[in-house]
Amino acid sequence: MSCYQRYTKLMILPFALVTLLQLAGCASKSPYHFYTLKPLTTAEYSSRSGEIGIAPVEIPGWLDHGRISWNDGDVSVVTMSNDRWGEPFSKVIDQVMVQNLSRLLPLSRITKGPWTRSTSPDQIISLRILSLVRSDHELKLEVSIEILNKDRKIVTSQYEIYRQPLSDESSVTGFVQSLSTLLTSMSIDIKNRL
Repeated sequence: MSCYQRYTKLMILPFALVTLLQLAGCASKSPYHFYTLKPLTTAEYSSRSGEIGIAPVEIPGWLDHGRISWNDGDVSVVTMSNDRWGEPFSKVIDQVMVQNLSRLLPLSRITKGPWTRSTSPDQIISLRILSLVRSDHELKLEVSIEILNKDRKIVTSQYEIYRQPLSDESSVTGFVQSLSTLLTSMSIDIKNRL
């Protein structure tokens, strides 16, 4: 075997080993579980028509990241290490609210902001999540809801606390299902206030 052939084999071997390790890594199962919220499936809808916009939801920083988190009812934030949202939490909420309101208001055009002044919808829904608490066998969502007109003046403003028993107290799936139910309740309240 020539010097060149030995040198080539020695150079190829590390690259082949790295490639093999990378392929083995791709074949292994991810340690993460990804979740998304479930929109409402059936509801009594409204015959209201027009254009309704949903402004990007505002969420505290401790909630708005990839990992599933909540407040424990006191001062601690609980963050799951392997359970994550499929995308940032604010986007997950934005998406399910658009889906919910589209189903509740089928004759209305539901859009997601932001918009320019000239393209503002007839009404804008602005949501600010203040807290998400999991404690005492229930999930509690504290939210500020504002409905603005086309000129972005507040028509109505409210502070609400939505409560839902946890569908399965021990699982993250139960947490996500209960949160989906809370957002359905909030969507129905918003529909009734428009």
